[in-house]
Amino acid sequence: SASVSDDILSPAYADGGRRPCDTVAGMRQYVPIKFGQGQSNLVDCAVARVNEGVAIDRTTVAGLPNGQARSISGNVTAILEQERVMKVGRTTGGTAGFVRGVGINVGGFMTSQGFKQQAFFSNQIQIESDSGNFSEGGDSGSVVFNDDMDAVGLIFAGSAKGAKGGGGLSYANPMGLVLGALQASL
Repeated sequence: SASVSDDILSPAYADGGRRPCDTVAGMRQYVPIKFGQGQSNLVDCAVARVNEGVAIDRTTVAGLPNGQARSISGNVTAILEQERVMKVGRTTGGTAGFVRGVGINVGGFMTSQGFKQQAFFSNQIQIESDSGNFSEGGDSGSVVFNDDMDAVGLIFAGSAKGAKGGGGLSYANPMGLVLGALQASL
């Protein structure tokens, strides 16, 4: 469970980060998840404010597949099936794949307040990796880009299998829905 003003650590607490020396930001807003049958969500997202003195590059994404660093376009675009996508995640690093489906409804279990609860999401993007998994646990919150470096989605879930190549499937909230829910812009 999250609270406004929670510290954001880098590295994360699970990776050895500790307060106050690894605090880089403070959570400013999040969209609460609705749990249970009959409840549907569009996004699983939050936004934080980077602390003063923390250096960030707001225009370039480093660590993309093949070691690329590319400038983001600043655009938000709706995604199409079969469109090529990429992201950089905490666990899997830079990965590439393609959109397997749009408008997907997906359900799964999430831990909230120490309990596993079922949550359902509608109108999601389903992504399959070129090889292995596009995302894994710890990659949630990674921005998904198309080949033009337009922001198209935000990773929030994945499965261990289901991809034609034997890997898992990843799920992303459409970026337009994320920014709308947070009343934010790129």
